[in-house]
Amino acid sequence: MRRFMPDALSRLELYGQGRPLFELHHVEEEIQKALDRKVSLKSGGYVIIDQTESMTTVTSIPAPSSATGTWRKPSPDQPRSRVTIARQLRLRNLGGIIIIDFIDMEEPNTANRSSRRWRGRWATIT
Repeated sequence: MRRFMPDALSRLELYGQGRPLFELHHVEEEIQKALDRKVSLKSGGYVIIDQTESMTTVTSIPAPSSATGTWRKPSPDQPRSRVTIARQLRLRNLGGIIIIDFIDMEEPNTANRSSRRWRGRWATIT
């Protein structure tokens, strides 16, 4: 550190506890959860990411309605899944052909609006 980052020396502190830092902060569990095929969303929906040799497919599935147990229509822009998908693609370092399916997006206006917002979100993280 003295040789490569001397300015950072004052901010460093030797960790001398018995329990490993990764275990203490559940880092390995979080990494495993982040790389699972199925990624849960806070809304109750989830995103499924499948990789093959030639492409990656991503499916965004909305949360079921708690009252009826049926699938509710997703919000027009699906912000949680869009942010999660963009984050997962970067985290997993995925590229090439990526197909994203937002389930239950039947109306053309909704699909077009979501597509524009997706491109805007992707541009902010690349």
